[in-house]
Formats: sequence, C-alpha cells, structure tokens
Amino acid sequence: MERIAYQLLTARSSENGGFRSKLAQTRILVAAIHPRDSFEQEKLEVLQGAMEFLESPVRERSQAAIQVLEQLASGTERFVIRLSRPA
Repeated sequence: MERIAYQLLTARSSENGGFRSKLAQTRILVAAIHPRDSFEQEKLEVLQGAMEFLESPVRERSQAAIQVLEQLASGTERFVIRLSRPA
C-alpha cells in the first residue's frame, strides 16, 4: 500500500501530466489486491477512500486525500485507527 500511495503522490505532482491515467491504472491494481489480514484490509480501504477523494471538486476532500496518502506512503500507520469507521 505504501508504494501505491507514493506512486500516486508522485504522479499527482508530476509536471508532465498523466495523473488520471495513473489513477485509472491504480484502481485496476487495487481491485486485484487480496489482503493477508484485517490490518492490511483496513489500509486497503483507507487507500481506496483516498483515491475516491483525489478527484473531488471539493478542495478540502482532495487535500485530505493527499494528507492520507502522504501518511500511508511514509509508513505512518496510526491514521488507520483514526479513519476507520465505527462498528
């Protein structure tokens, strides 16, 4: 998940475009991931949520998605607890 988040951030900040293409490719890749455990499943769900918000016309949502991707890319895993849905 960390590598995917990093690649999305890199593609988003790239000057040569191609972000939408990278996002489409990433969606296909993410759909094929089968988490090993519940923690990996939570990280996958966080990644998917961030990907949905990246293209949001609401600036705050896209900024929040970038922050989550930055945390995921850096290996900071405590955000998973803060962003998980209540049972």
